[in-house]
Amino acid sequence: MSNTIPLWASQPFNDILDHSEKLNEILHISMHGISLLRAIPNTIEVLRITAGEDEKEKYGEERLEQAKREAALAQSEVDNGFPILHAQTTISLWSSLESLVRTFLAAWLANIPDAKSCEELKKVKVRLGEYESLTSDDRYFYLLDLLEDSMGTRRRPGVGRFEELFNAFGLSSKVEENISKDLFELYHIRNVLVHRRGIADRKIIEICPWLNLSVGQHLNITHQSYKRYNKSIGEYVLELIQRTRVYFGLERYEPPYHETSKTTSSNGGIV
Repeated sequence: MSNTIPLWASQPFNDILDHSEKLNEILHISMHGISLLRAIPNTIEVLRITAGEDEKEKYGEERLEQAKREAALAQSEVDNGFPILHAQTTISLWSSLESLVRTFLAAWLANIPDAKSCEELKKVKVRLGEYESLTSDDRYFYLLDLLEDSMGTRRRPGVGRFEELFNAFGLSSKVEENISKDLFELYHIRNVLVHRRGIADRKIIEICPWLNLSVGQHLNITHQSYKRYNKSIGEYVLELIQRTRVYFGLERYEPPYHETSKTTSSNGGIV
């Protein structure tokens, strides 16, 4: 018996791990680059003094003023912990998790014969004309969309949406409480960032009281919170890999280094 899962099943997990690594690299490169912008005005001032007559125009007042505006914005970002960068990467984290689950389950429908016979999918009404007009890959995403509509999973917060889908295919198991809480928080933080321009409303205050937010407060996602969300997604992805291994007759395993994510900040790192 092979000690690996099929490529079609492992590829979505490889993709999200690659995406996570690139996202982290871009975040850190951007933080470093923005920090360096603060030194540009002084550099231009020095060059204006030392430049020859034929070069002075390159370091004129207009360029200096633009550099000062950019440096001021860069300083504001540094002072506040790069809120725009962390907001955008946090949104991307949740989107990548959604994409992983959908891609994996569409592949499951395509490759596991019994998957299309699950009880929940039997309740779905398929429009044959629409189904037949789609490519083979798109057909499985179409079935998954219908299944989500039928089960109402899109209204479930956090991993609840995903776990109901996995349960329909016999792939559910316990999710550690701290991981579930982090991803529940991430789900609601993402919604506020996308739909309310990052301004806290009463809903998130009531649903996530541990964040200690106030109505109208602007969410500032700290680097600590971003790392916590990213780590919990990694732990959840590992759990999904374990489930897949078990389905294919392989044993669950503990990686050489395994530490559950913990909320170390009293307010979840949102300020």
